[in-house]
Amino acid sequence: MPSPIRKFLVRARLRVALHRQLARQQTLESDAFGPPRVFVALAADYGNLGDLAITYAQEHFLQEIFPEAIVELLPISQTLPAIAELRQAIRPQDVITLVGGGNTGDMYDDIQYLRELVIRSFPRTRIVSFPQTIDFSETFYGRWARRQARRAYNRHGDLTIFARDTRSLRTAKQLFAGCTVRLAPDVVLTLDRTLPTADRQGVVVALRSDLERGLNDAEHATIEAVARQIDQIRKRDTHLGDVRVTARQAEVALNHFWGDLRSARLVITDRLHGMIFSVITGTPCVVFDSGTGKVEQFYDDWLKDQPQVALLQTGDEEGVEAACRAVIASIPPTVGWQDTFAKAFGSWAVPEHLRD
Repeated sequence: MPSPIRKFLVRARLRVALHRQLARQQTLESDAFGPPRVFVALAADYGNLGDLAITYAQEHFLQEIFPEAIVELLPISQTLPAIAELRQAIRPQDVITLVGGGNTGDMYDDIQYLRELVIRSFPRTRIVSFPQTIDFSETFYGRWARRQARRAYNRHGDLTIFARDTRSLRTAKQLFAGCTVRLAPDVVLTLDRTLPTADRQGVVVALRSDLERGLNDAEHATIEAVARQIDQIRKRDTHLGDVRVTARQAEVALNHFWGDLRSARLVITDRLHGMIFSVITGTPCVVFDSGTGKVEQFYDDWLKDQPQVALLQTGDEEGVEAACRAVIASIPPTVGWQDTFAKAFGSWAVPEHLRD
């Protein structure tokens, strides 16, 4: 994880870069009478499939509920020039949404600061932050970053924040008393990627090796050994590497990954979106918590009643094998996550001019 000094420096560089963008930006004319625009700010254009799926699902959800609006992605790598351009072109009927995910906090502090820059830059524009895990550490830097976020968020006059689990909801209500705070599941659950599959084969194993890893090497070995007793294993990663990804490339990569899961008998993972991808493809899943606790919290809040998903605390052989056999034998229920999300979203979060 980057040091506090490095995080301070990254924030300083981003702030200076934004001022330079604003100074260079030419005056733009906007169509005051055109259709309303809904922007997806911080849209993922990097190799994390979970974040790419959130961006994809958020865009499609917004297009469905606001058919008369223009939904436009603002890639996270272009956040600063987008802010500079939009500050002159934004209109009262436009809405900015912030992409959902798990980066509200100081672990991914550069993204957190970009979020704050968007919020500070548009004080009179309605902003809706899609479901996020909110987690500020108890380090010196984490407490400082928490205060910065509280100040930026609470100064905005029309900010709605969705937490994607009850722990994040409690944190948001405590920190962001000046905002509207609500609970909603991860937007990726609004996707349905199930298809009739006559012959499922193999076990997909997708385990973390990054900052959020919760399992040790011995547990990884045990899990893979159990998986091999069930069927051939296919190791997969939900990260494409350090690459820039266009929206079209993201869609192709996501469909390929979802197709891989649909063809498997079982998924074993400790990634939140490994679990969510299993649900939307109708694939049995055994999941372990990550090092941050967000997987277990999301499971408890939204998926604990799903018989095809089992959460385990440790990677002991007997427990893993029993859980794998149980979820494979289960019958997945039909759950209307689109309706669940739309109900949580609610008309109170939608500007009057965008409602049906």
